Amino acid sequence: MRVIVGVGAPSHTYEAAVSTTLRAWEVLGEKPTAIYSPFARGAAERLKNELGIEIVEAPQDFGELLRLLRDMVDGETAVFPTSASLAVAIAMTRVASEKDAYIGHVYFPFGPWTGLHYPYVPRFVQRILFVERQPSGLRKEVDPEAVRSLPEKPSGLPELRAEVAAVSYKFNVEVGGPYLYNDRGPRVCLKCEPGRGLSLYVDGVKVDGVGAPRPGGGPDRTLKQYEHCVGDGPGSNLYDLLACAFSCRNDQLASMLGYTVPRLEQGRKYVVDTSALYRGIHNVAGEHDLLVPYCVHVEVLHALAEGVRDKPEWCGAVLARLLWLAYEVVRAHSGHVPTHPYKCDVVLPTADPELLRDTILLTDDRRAAEAWKKTALRRYADIETIGDKMQAAGGPTHIYAVFQTLAAAKLIGGQAVHP
Repeated sequence: MRVIVGVGAPSHTYEAAVSTTLRAWEVLGEKPTAIYSPFARGAAERLKNELGIEIVEAPQDFGELLRLLRDMVDGETAVFPTSASLAVAIAMTRVASEKDAYIGHVYFPFGPWTGLHYPYVPRFVQRILFVERQPSGLRKEVDPEAVRSLPEKPSGLPELRAEVAAVSYKFNVEVGGPYLYNDRGPRVCLKCEPGRGLSLYVDGVKVDGVGAPRPGGGPDRTLKQYEHCVGDGPGSNLYDLLACAFSCRNDQLASMLGYTVPRLEQGRKYVVDTSALYRGIHNVAGEHDLLVPYCVHVEVLHALAEGVRDKPEWCGAVLARLLWLAYEVVRAHSGHVPTHPYKCDVVLPTADPELLRDTILLTDDRRAAEAWKKTALRRYADIETIGDKMQAAGGPTHIYAVFQTLAAAKLIGGQAVHP
């Protein structure tokens, strides 16, 4: 069987192409050929170098493109137009219909998964749908050969994002289900067990984990086993599990790890303060236009140095370390607002008005918000509280929270709290 994927998605071109290529390869057992639009040559060359696949440039003339595809496609070909440009996707679908070939579609998650690609996204999140009929030779258990063509942890990402990607990679190596569109999804759970720490279970089988944190070398604080599964609501079992996993009971952990997320307005620019980091603003940083004032950098460094003095010693260290990890993610996706190196609630009203004009200042500090509304800030910027925008995570966003919890536990548990 020949497998053909398109390369030329209008956004996240490489990410869409590599996800489609690897998913098609592992369920069909054949390395795909990529047909790419001229503007996507860079992404196609990267695929060729990393995965060793054949690449073919699509002619700009639509008639020539159809003739090329008709020479490539027959009744035993599977085409995946998902990651192609619009013109190439139309041509691939048209020729596949003419030749009675198989047409596949790979689903892409958004939310906090935006910007990551397979195998750094769990396989069951990037399902494959075959239109009308599916090939008879589909693998019931995928060979991780395709996954292993890329490194276990991607480079160039903030530390927390890279660790989420590594947890996903291990999941995809350990769990072999192909996860087509109509397949039953796995039961994915986190368990915190006495003396064993936090573990990720899939259908009752442990696939990853991290040892129990022992603050200051003292005894483990775990008293019983706690469990939270994808699909569960943010009930008391979640807070108990997080307290067990991090040896820290604090309600902010749930929002920082993404079990609740802010619902923000598309098309607006948000200026976020440090309190928004504690609400998990980093979990939507890839979807919205954010600006980070320099005063946030100052406050985050102060939190690291002080370990959040008003919290129990270890818990303060955990929150400070997680705050830094979240700040790294936001900083990688955001613009910058110069301010004086002092507390944000004091110095934000003194920032250059032109930089804040038509933005939304987003904070979880209601007193600061009320104070800002009494200044000139309100003449050129809106002021809103993030707490009014929080909602429970669901679907792929909830899955991300579960994977991020294990990733954060690996980065924080038993390690020094400074970056």
